[in-house]
Amino acid sequence: MIKKCYAESLGGCDKINKEHYISKCMLSEMVRFVGGGKCPNKEISKGSASMRILCTKHNGQLSNYDNEAGELLKAMNYVYEYHKLSAIDKQSHVGKTFNINGNYIEKWLLKTSINHLFQVKGELDDDSKVYVESCL
Repeated sequence: MIKKCYAESLGGCDKINKEHYISKCMLSEMVRFVGGGKCPNKEISKGSASMRILCTKHNGQLSNYDNEAGELLKAMNYVYEYHKLSAIDKQSHVGKTFNINGNYIEKWLLKTSINHLFQVKGELDDDSKVYVESCL
């Protein structure tokens, strides 16, 4: 199978590196994917939850979207963390504001959807085509 960058239509590709199926900041040290995919119902390390489907240049250009997804996860987990506080700590607790860039989240969802498609199908081959015009 040919290893290539799925964003090659943007040009300027360099060395292919690993892209996580879902943002690394959202994964625990060990993960289990249930149903379908490359490692169904098998526990693997965070580092192994990746494929060689992007070059370092385009992967780097997408990192802001991964970071924003991490911020969204923190915001979503905030309620859970608040409920773990003691009654006394809740009284003195000052609310927290999360600023989430919706445009980045939309692009992260697209990137993660593409990653998932390749994770289910397997490595990129000559018949795999994704045309990326300007999501970076």
